[in-house]
Amino acid sequence: MVALLNRRRDVSMSNRSQHQGDYKAVERESPGNERMIFLMEEIQKGAKAFLKKEYQWVSVFVIIMMVLLAVVLAVVIARLAAVTYLLGAS
Repeated sequence: MVALLNRRRDVSMSNRSQHQGDYKAVERESPGNERMIFLMEEIQKGAKAFLKKEYQWVSVFVIIMMVLLAVVLAVVIARLAAVTYLLGAS
């Protein structure tokens, strides 16, 4: 089992170095003509806008779930506390 985990770690590390090499190779290349640069910048703006909106929705969802869980757990724990008090008193 340990050998398998070590092998997975080694493969992961070699993949990471390979990807870093790929990234550096791409970075060295020319970004292209003006039209390609314009399109790249527009795609980046769109991606950033999408992620910003996505994070806003996820934040709202997380807050709602947090409140819902707090309320549900408070009710369940309060009921269980009452039952345990009743059982302990008898």
